Amino acid sequence: MRLQKRMIRSVAGVPPEIAYGCCAYFEKTNGQEWLHLYSVDPEEDDPEAIDFRISSPDHFIAAYYAPFLSAIRAGEPVLDAEPDYLTATLGPFGIRVSILRSVAERIRVAQEGRMPGLQSDVLALLPRTSEWEIAPGLFADGTGVTTKWADSFAQQDWDGLDERW
Repeated sequence: MRLQKRMIRSVAGVPPEIAYGCCAYFEKTNGQEWLHLYSVDPEEDDPEAIDFRISSPDHFIAAYYAPFLSAIRAGEPVLDAEPDYLTATLGPFGIRVSILRSVAERIRVAQEGRMPGLQSDVLALLPRTSEWEIAPGLFADGTGVTTKWADSFAQQDWDGLDERW
């Protein structure tokens, strides 16, 4: 959590005023399970922290969609997904990440140097809808995230929790 928070040095040249990580978990106290919240706001930046240079709406759109493209590149392609979307699955949690193919292609073109007009191009590619979720796990911004909660909850990922914080 500390490392995640420390990875952003600035946005448009301004350091984040607040950047914290938090984790909710259940802990047994006196025979009762209580919900606890742990949050951190480390002061120092990571040596590899990045500066989001978001100086225009086009740069904002590129920064917004970049993590989806990275996740899809890092994951395993899902071949039976919606045909208009690029979809990949990530790790043992069954997380699926999607992005409209047309949006992904325009973002890639922008990343290769053709940034001008990105915002208007992407807005024109998005579905015309008043609903935020246009299908289960697919959203009006052209992205999608789903998981198999039963698989996620079955993961024993809490060992050594204190050491990571």
